[in-house]
Amino acid sequence: MLKSIVSILFWSVSIFGSQTKLLLDYFPNPNHVPLYVGIEKGFFKEEGIDLELLKSFSPLNVISTLFSDRVDMGIYYTPQLLKACATNDQIQIIGKLIDKPLQAIMSKDLLLQSIDGKTIFGSPGTTSDIISAYTKENEITCKVSKVNFDPIAAFATKRCDLISGVFWNIEPVLLAHYGIETKQITLQDLGVPSYPELVFIAKHDYLEKHTDFANRWQRALQKSIDYTIANSEECFSLYLYCQKDKGHQTKIWEKKSFEATLDLYAKKQRIDPKRMEALYVWMCEKEIIKKFKWKNHFKALLTD
Repeated sequence: MLKSIVSILFWSVSIFGSQTKLLLDYFPNPNHVPLYVGIEKGFFKEEGIDLELLKSFSPLNVISTLFSDRVDMGIYYTPQLLKACATNDQIQIIGKLIDKPLQAIMSKDLLLQSIDGKTIFGSPGTTSDIISAYTKENEITCKVSKVNFDPIAAFATKRCDLISGVFWNIEPVLLAHYGIETKQITLQDLGVPSYPELVFIAKHDYLEKHTDFANRWQRALQKSIDYTIANSEECFSLYLYCQKDKGHQTKIWEKKSFEATLDLYAKKQRIDPKRMEALYVWMCEKEIIKKFKWKNHFKALLTD
């Protein structure tokens, strides 16, 4: 009896002893609604996870911040993640938030067949590598300019024709709200196989120290997602309650973005290995990444 009581006390201290810090991929937006719902409804605490969400100024900072030990988890994008995993054995993928691709090239009126001779602006990274691989293979003279500036501001002020690295459910909705209509070329239009866009990552060492964390995280996360889908009006209101700094116009366009995102949330936490293998092989064939044992990083999500 005493041994059981000690075990229970140790379990309680180990899972409630400190907050779990999660670094978002960017500022809070409709992609993140289930996380706020899970916190407000207590779904994460039910699994012994006292979750704290931290804003990021750029997705480029997520992995470096994770390995600085300032956070416990991060949200990242699967194509970029595969490239990072090729050179880092510590990264583990433990959950899915958005189960469909979001990344796109945005233009005012140009379609894929019209980009020859144009310049695509965007931040350095895997998306630019994918575009470069496509243009090279198809003998397109399109230039990919890797720049560090706000592409949305440049686009709105007509300083560029195309920008990459946008999410088709976020930036185009924002611009449309202010009367700027756009067209999108998705990564699937460039031949990239389907993949889950937003995934959760943690270090292998962290998972070793926190008993059954990946399974507890997935249960709480999926419960949060399912509740969000089933109670969308209530959940968007909960999200806005947590975003007191957002202005009236932002709330309007984010509601439209949220409605477009509802069907994109993960319906389950397991991943079909054939789906991930297709993306991995494609990126290797295009010489965007080098071969590595990708399954070692996805153990928590692979189907049985």
